[in-house]
Amino acid sequence: YWFYPWPIQQLLLRDLPPLTHASAAAFVCQATRVLLTVPLALLMVIAPALAVTSVAEEKQRCTLPLLLLTELSDWEIVCSKAMARAVFLLATMTGGWPTYALLSLLSPVDWRLIAAGWGMAIGTSCLCSAIGIHAACREGDFRSAIVRAYAVVAVLLCGAFLPPMIIINPVYMLATARTATGWPWWAAAVGYPLLHIAVSWGFLLAAARTLRLREPGAGPLVSAYPLPP
Repeated sequence: YWFYPWPIQQLLLRDLPPLTHASAAAFVCQATRVLLTVPLALLMVIAPALAVTSVAEEKQRCTLPLLLLTELSDWEIVCSKAMARAVFLLATMTGGWPTYALLSLLSPVDWRLIAAGWGMAIGTSCLCSAIGIHAACREGDFRSAIVRAYAVVAVLLCGAFLPPMIIINPVYMLATARTATGWPWWAAAVGYPLLHIAVSWGFLLAAARTLRLREPGAGPLVSAYPLPP
């Protein structure tokens, strides 16, 4: 797409006219933006489901009561599960680092653009993981938790896909960024992740309070001993 209308055969056989410094710099900037935007979009799709399974599987296998009998507090349980999912997703995104090194052979890669992209990735992974954990703690089955998690992500991160509110989407912000200087860069690299982490903190606190709640359809409490009068 970038080198159109040159045929693909010339691209593969390196039969191209020499690139100017300006065109090489523009290509590296656009390629870096794509390599940051596509994993960020995939992260928004994968993170909620991955976080929901961490608690839903415990309920499905009936191992959540055993986990609650340990000395771990409810906050430590939900926070550790959310952090494990967020760190795992961020670790998979490090696979793009060698590509940045290859692009730097053509032209220097703007580190501020990479910092903004990774700032959004950190905030988005934390928020999506917290939303998934919260949905799994509130709902009794896996399907309801998945629907709730993606509904909250669609509202908070995508603005319910409405044109005026779509600007809050991190993928849209990163894809439409023209420059990596000034206050837009600071808002994307610092302010946006801090806002997401603060909201995810609230979701995890709410999840910790609902972790021990019994599902509405769980039925009466069964005990081997007679209940006291």
